Amino acid sequence: TEYKTKENIDFSLKIPKTWKEIEVSGIDSDVMVFVNSLNDTITSDYGWHSNSLKDEDLPAIFTKIEFNELSENEKVNLKENEYIIIEDYNNFDYNSITKSVSEIYKIDNRKAKVVVPKISGKGITGVYFEKLYKERGGFMNLNLYGYNVNKETEVEILNVISTIKFNK
Repeated sequence: TEYKTKENIDFSLKIPKTWKEIEVSGIDSDVMVFVNSLNDTITSDYGWHSNSLKDEDLPAIFTKIEFNELSENEKVNLKENEYIIIEDYNNFDYNSITKSVSEIYKIDNRKAKVVVPKISGKGITGVYFEKLYKERGGFMNLNLYGYNVNKETEVEILNVISTIKFNK
């Protein structure tokens, strides 16, 4: 794969030449959006409120006691696949319901949370850097990710992540 360098004032990364950039404007951050040859979307956000890449569409969790304390109206409004009932929180493994798993690595001497789906194509593939630089009273964070992308795109994203370099 041939790469081209994308420069930001605080970092750079190398993306495949086949990725097309879509022009977008962030309100309080530097946002980049790319579409690759498989029509997958890859997003990057550098700012104060960048997504930390947690699974967003997880079911609500209730213990049996908590569920029984819900009103009948609340129970009727719950969709079956949007909640689970457990015995107690002490014996519940939160990772058992996530679509993606994360590990902490060092990338260019910075702590990076790298996220990959448990099942290829179903979940988040990406990286999140927290509290990189303090700017105007807030800490800058960086992410780069794709959601429910093809296996080939997952590999592309992980390769791009390995090229991130910080300028400060």
